[in-house]
Amino acid sequence: MMQRHFLLIPAIMMVLLVPNFAQGQEIPEQISTPVTYDVGIQLENIGFIDRQGGSYELIFWVTISSDEIDFTKNPPPQTFDFTNGHVEEITGMHTEQHFHKFKVRGVFYNSMDFRDYPFESIDLAIHMEPYYPNTSDKLVFTVNQEYSGISKSDTTSVPGWSIGDPSFTSSTQSYPWGDFTHFEAHYLVGTADLLAFMKKLFPIGVLMAFSFASFLLSPKSQGERLGMISASLLSATFFHSGYLNAELPPIGYLTLADKIMITAYTFFIICLTPMVLTRYYTEVKKREFTLDQQMRLDKKIIFIAPLTSLVIFTVVYFTL
Repeated sequence: MMQRHFLLIPAIMMVLLVPNFAQGQEIPEQISTPVTYDVGIQLENIGFIDRQGGSYELIFWVTISSDEIDFTKNPPPQTFDFTNGHVEEITGMHTEQHFHKFKVRGVFYNSMDFRDYPFESIDLAIHMEPYYPNTSDKLVFTVNQEYSGISKSDTTSVPGWSIGDPSFTSSTQSYPWGDFTHFEAHYLVGTADLLAFMKKLFPIGVLMAFSFASFLLSPKSQGERLGMISASLLSATFFHSGYLNAELPPIGYLTLADKIMITAYTFFIICLTPMVLTRYYTEVKKREFTLDQQMRLDKKIIFIAPLTSLVIFTVVYFTL
């Protein structure tokens, strides 16, 4: 019976120690100065970017190296705190004497600024810290540029995105329970400018041109001209609300696309002015509005519409 009890003691100790080891393994106390970890993050894949929720899926390698400590004798913590997201899977963990790496797949969050939409850049940030009790007096992160960046392997996938030069920084974050070393990686992604223009702004330009083309018709063709401009205005409204705004979360400011659409609405309304005035004078005022007067009004509107729209865009762009 006593032998069974002695056999249970090691098993109980293993159960109690393993969770603490896995999450917040402490740097050895006998080390008087902080241990320096050279940290590198190399992006492997970008998954779904959710503009509505401000989240994005990433797969990347984390590399830790240090000449100050032997990882085979004092292994690094098995997990780290990715403070702006949650890790779904860690694979490929490998440890050598002064080298440790693992692969992370997770969902991360960051604030997204859509003021320049559809030409916006989205900051895919990764924030990494050690768990307590590895405060900054025990462990310090530095940036390892050699192992940081974007993978160039055949399996790297960043579909549909144009990626700028990444940036990496290390700092210290303070909390009520202690100061912790902090590593940040920032990957700026966005849609290519030409592609964004063709998909999201060019259709509005086509509708504006179609509306402006109504002035090529004779003032006698009031119904046809009214139909062309009204159809363009309705199409632009549905495109704005059903496509452009559908991609974005509820935001409290105007995007560049919104400002362009305000300009387009102004343009459509000005193009409608000759038909509205003609109907007003002939049907409400019961006054004759001759063909010559209509043609002179058309010539004025041809110049007024683009100039006024340009002024409206300038005002809206710099004030709202």
